[in-house]
Order: sequence, then C-alpha cells, then structure tokens
Amino acid sequence: MVFIPTEKSRQSIPEKKSLENLYKLTKERGFEFPKRLQNAFHTSLKTSDTSCLTVMAGVSGTGKSAFPKMYAESMGFYFLPLAVEPRWDSPQDLFGFLNYMENRFESTTLSRSLIQFNDSPHSNENANLKDNLLIVMLDEMNLARIEYYFSEFLSKLEMRRNANLNDIKDYRTVSTEIYAGTEEEEGIEHNEPIFLYAGYNILFVGTMNEDETTQSLSDKVIDRANVLSFGKPEKLKISKQNVQTDRYGKPKNPTVNNATKQNDWEPMLVSDWQDWIREPGGDTIKKDFNEVEVLLNDLNNTLSELGRPFGWRTYKSIMSYVANHPDVCIDGKSGLWPLSDQIVMRIMPKLKGLDLNEFSNVFNKLNNQIRQIDDPPLTEAYEKARNNPMGFFDWRGINW
Repeated sequence: MVFIPTEKSRQSIPEKKSLENLYKLTKERGFEFPKRLQNAFHTSLKTSDTSCLTVMAGVSGTGKSAFPKMYAESMGFYFLPLAVEPRWDSPQDLFGFLNYMENRFESTTLSRSLIQFNDSPHSNENANLKDNLLIVMLDEMNLARIEYYFSEFLSKLEMRRNANLNDIKDYRTVSTEIYAGTEEEEGIEHNEPIFLYAGYNILFVGTMNEDETTQSLSDKVIDRANVLSFGKPEKLKISKQNVQTDRYGKPKNPTVNNATKQNDWEPMLVSDWQDWIREPGGDTIKKDFNEVEVLLNDLNNTLSELGRPFGWRTYKSIMSYVANHPDVCIDGKSGLWPLSDQIVMRIMPKLKGLDLNEFSNVFNKLNNQIRQIDDPPLTEAYEKARNNPMGFFDWRGINW
C-alpha cells in the first residue's frame, strides 16, 4: 500500500482558525473532547522534536483512537493506523524482515510510508510526499512491551536533533537499517544498504488501555513522551455520531489508502506547520516566563528529595510545550497553565507508587508548589492521589 498524493495543497491557515475547525469537527462528529485536551494533544505534536511520542491512555471506549484520526483530517495530515499485536517483540514487526528463502524484503505499511515521506537530502524519487505530514498511530500500543518493538526507534527519533542530515554517516545513525546490502561479486550486482528515516514531518501517536491485559510504560518512554490520561466520563450518555452515509449505509467521506479525507480535504505543507512552532524563551513566553522557570526548578528540587529528578531534556521539553501552547503563542496568556499540563503528563506519573507516609513532608511541599498555579483540576487530582487509603501515591490523571 502507498499513499496517493493530491494535486493540491491547502492554503496557509492561521493556527487559531485551524484549531477552531478542529473543535467544530469533533463536535459535529458527536464527540465531547474538552478544548483543553485538544489543545494539549495539538501542542504535544508541535513539540515532537523533544517529545517524540504522544500517548493517549485510559479507559477503553473514550475516543482515544478516534480523536487522532479526526485531528489528522481537520489539520490536513495523512493518517496511518497500526494495530499493535501482543506477539510483537522486535522492530521487525514495525518495519518488516528479510525473507531469506526468497531473498527479498517483506515490507510493512510503515516502512513504505517512511520512504514516501522521507524529507532528508538522501530521499529518492519515491519520496513523493516529503512536503506533507503524516500521523502514525500505534493503536493499543501496550498490548506488547513497547521497549521490545519501539524503544530502539524512539532513540533514533531523539537523536535527530543533533544530526547533520547532509552527512551520510549522521543520516544512517538516526535511521533504521532494514537491509545491509551486498558486496559486489562476480555475476552479482552490488546493492546498497537500505535505511528508513523519520523526519519531523512524521508524528507518532500511541493509544493504550490501562487494564490487566496490558503493559505499563517504562521511565524511558515516559521521559520521551507526552502522556495524556483519559479518566472515566463524568456522565455516560448516548451521543449521535454525525457521519453522513449513502443509500447503502456507507460513509460518504471516503477513506483512501488509510488517509482520511473529506470531499474538500487537502494536505497541509510542512512549511506551514513549521511556521507554527516556536522556540522557548522570554520572547515567546511573554507572560510569567520567570515564574514558570522558578517554579519548574523548585519542582525539580522537590522531586530530587523523592529520588525522581529530571534533566535538561525534560526541562527543554516542558518549556517548549509552554511556548507552543495556544494559550501562550496565540492568546498571549500566562505560561503557568500550560506548565500545569506538563506537571500532569510528565511529573505526576513519575511519582506513582511512592510511599505516602515515608515522604509525607515532601508531598506537602509539592502540594504548596502545585497550588501556586491555581489549576483546580490539577489540585483536585493531586489531593485524590495523595489521599489514597492504600498508602501509596496513586496518580490517575486529571479531568480535562
């Protein structure tokens, strides 16, 4: 399977207008996703250079798989869903393997897509979508151990920041080798190695259910990802899914090669997407920049007392998230609430399971620091986790 490029690309649309279109689409489809959650997902994708994976976790049936598809449709991204299977135990399950019996490589949809979207100087004529964006969704990604099939590739994604892609050695370092090539022999043509590269135009999203049949995320994955936890719905009710169908009951909006399209769907250009991305600093976080920095360092000092501090990578990821959040980069509001999102996604999960009695004084200090943000959902969720009658910190996410 390959994606078929369209002849047209959508005209540049302001980020605020694009988000309004997203809110409208999710509502029209009958889903009730809070704007705060949608903004958090959008910002997480904008910061994929430092946070290479966005994970949507929680209760089954809350729309974790449906939302990334709607986001791709609304924004003008191509979309590739991959259903993770419990048997996955190596990168071969993602990219394919060499069939020694037939002496050919058995590729997967992901490996073929990486060729099409390869935006590096070493791409070939098959990279016909290098100017567009692709969301790859690993659906129910924790049915198998993520470290077995995705950990090596996640490290490659992280190393892109320091790579000079014009240098073939650097390019190969941040790429995944799927075929080692052959030496030139008499009567046998010399074949070059084959590498798969994922640029910043390819965004990785995962969904995971949290039950007894699944695997938990390791610290390595949490440190390199934004994890959006879905709680149970406040109230269960029937909502109408507003998808138009033809006389035979089939959806009118076609799905072609896994790229969800509306009748007027046009792909976004990478250059337009990059225009939305901002580097963190006092010029991009104009309100409360100093307060954000001070509070973040205070939180890290407190985490050190719990034995769970973070380093420069996490610090930069958090600040990048704050600078790229719509509240900050569009509306010019305080950076404290986007910082609250990052406390929810990056800091609180690291504390799960800690003994509440042993670290009671430290948890009290952390409580005072959290209250400086004045974010009721965070305060409420923290108090609930800290008052767990089982005696350990039981973080379950916030009510977005």
